[in-house]
Amino acid sequence: FDDVQQTSSNQKTVCKVPPYTPETSSLYDNAPLDLSLK
Repeated sequence: FDDVQQTSSNQKTVCKVPPYTPETSSLYDNAPLDLSLK
């Protein structure tokens, strides 16, 4: 799980949106959920 968390944190700096998790819920609060569906 450590590797997954590191990759998700790296994706935060990139334009890609990380998979929805309680840790990344804040990102989805600031961005439309439609972005994750497209």
